[in-house]
Amino acid sequence: MTFKNFFLLFLFCSQWILAQDTIAKKLQEVIVSSKNLPFYLSQKSKTITDSIIDKSEPILGEVLKNNSLLYFKEYGRGMLSTVSFRGTTASQTAVMWNGVNINSPLNGSVDFNTIGTNGIQSIDIKPGGGSVLYGSGAIGGSVHLNNRLIFNGKEEHRAVLGIGSFDTYQGSYSGIISTNVFSVNIGFSHFQSENNYDYKGLYTWKGVQRRNENGQFKMSEMNVGFGYKWTKKSILKLFSQTSLNDRNIALVTESDPTTKYTINYSRNLLDYTYASDKLTISPKLAYVTENYQYFPDNNQVAFYSFGQSNTFIGKLNLNYQPYRNTTLYVVSENTTTHGFGTSFGNNSRSVYATAISINQNVFSNWKLEAGVKNEITSAYKSPLLFSIGSTSVFDFYTLKINASKNFRVPTFNDLYWDVLGNPNLKPETSLQGEMSNQFKIKKIILTATVYYNQIQDMIRWIPFSSEGWKPVNIDNVNVLGFEGGFSFEKKFNSQHFLKINGEYSYTQSINAETQKQLTYTPYQRFIANIDYSYKGIAFFVQDSFVGSVFATSDNSEEYSLKSYNVWNIGLKIRILKNFMQVNTTINNLLDLKYTSIDRPMPGRNYNFQLTFKI
Repeated sequence: MTFKNFFLLFLFCSQWILAQDTIAKKLQEVIVSSKNLPFYLSQKSKTITDSIIDKSEPILGEVLKNNSLLYFKEYGRGMLSTVSFRGTTASQTAVMWNGVNINSPLNGSVDFNTIGTNGIQSIDIKPGGGSVLYGSGAIGGSVHLNNRLIFNGKEEHRAVLGIGSFDTYQGSYSGIISTNVFSVNIGFSHFQSENNYDYKGLYTWKGVQRRNENGQFKMSEMNVGFGYKWTKKSILKLFSQTSLNDRNIALVTESDPTTKYTINYSRNLLDYTYASDKLTISPKLAYVTENYQYFPDNNQVAFYSFGQSNTFIGKLNLNYQPYRNTTLYVVSENTTTHGFGTSFGNNSRSVYATAISINQNVFSNWKLEAGVKNEITSAYKSPLLFSIGSTSVFDFYTLKINASKNFRVPTFNDLYWDVLGNPNLKPETSLQGEMSNQFKIKKIILTATVYYNQIQDMIRWIPFSSEGWKPVNIDNVNVLGFEGGFSFEKKFNSQHFLKINGEYSYTQSINAETQKQLTYTPYQRFIANIDYSYKGIAFFVQDSFVGSVFATSDNSEEYSLKSYNVWNIGLKIRILKNFMQVNTTINNLLDLKYTSIDRPMPGRNYNFQLTFKI
């Protein structure tokens, strides 16, 4: 559905809602979330709320690198940003949008700097295997982007204007109009930057300060949500997201050609949910598109390569409770993808998958769960997947244990790349287990998790001949890690609020043959956040530490990237009873010189925002 069609739909729905009689009595607030129906309690998870999302620049990668243990490989500020989750690769993390997997079928990963946050109300981070429920790629973990609809008879509007260093500008609007039957949520956002920051400590051969050249980017996004309460037990929901990204590619050396990359997404979901005492059934229909163009020379825009994919998804989530302590989940999904492009031709594939899970309350504080999944497709031979787990909950202590088998399917690039694609590739598979402990001591929560992941048949592109590189199932990887967490929050005198939390991880991700750490995989990662608020004033501090990483497979110290520790601070002031909010943020407070991949990141920089709410 086009931008024009969604805009007309919004106008139509808005007039319909506003034409209703004024509601005199106060309605009970109803919030409908579009999270995927089933989930496993035996795995740890973390939720990032909208108040945390608002602290960072309005792109998903910035939010997650400051508030999670995910490690991001960034090719400069605003450039390509891919993730490493628990020592795995970028394509081994599943990204779910309202319960639909949106990993690119072309390359298997997600560029987190192409997703805006204006339309996201919450983010769930689920470390560990999740392929039974979330499909291909959920080997290291999964990231869930959630929208919600509110049925409370209220109308809310929010506008944000921002300006920052390096000629950075942002603007967004989001609005909610609702009755007890209808709810419409719409949002627009735009974020752009000249991105011309200095490369700290780097100069040209003439002694001139080097800058981030050809690093301009623009991102525009539109989000629409519509909900209709058909009956007291059923709701019809529609979500749509359109994202337009126009990004130059920052130069590594002064002599590099100026290149450009545009990528556009469209994600559309129709979701009907019926819920009774014992049965919840939710059929979904989704249509997801991806379209990119690469320009090897900005001065010759008539010459470019391209790729496009169109994916249709039909999905059925069923939750049935035959007995008081037993819950049965069934997820059935049919996915058809058509991809075509300059380098991988014109290809299609269809996949049918069914997953069945059961959750049993053995005692009031002990739950067991198990699930299996199988896929049917002609593109590859799919393994039988499983997940089993146990959760024990006490007043002061919670123990979670989970084991699972997960997989990642070969992408269109892997299978069909011109001349060098390998149609005989097998899916990557992994066997993994984790044990998570949580302790509650008054206002303090401590967590400790250990995990092990054995990945087989990892797909690597290796030198094949003078013609180029070819994908093969070559690597086996053993991942062993630990994650620890700390959180404390307290309210003083009903006006002062303090919250402190921190997370630490240690990860060994070892190639089984060479016994070397995988490239661009830090051993250590640490984040910390301090939030303090008093009446209409809030102050926060963020700390993000990334340990050193190896840039070559032989783990040469000469080519390793040093560790770095980046601090951000921010101040929020609410004015006129929350009508206006002033946000000031200083990123990289200590003006640190650091590099994530092969392009330096910016030094100290500033953001200023005005938020209006009515």
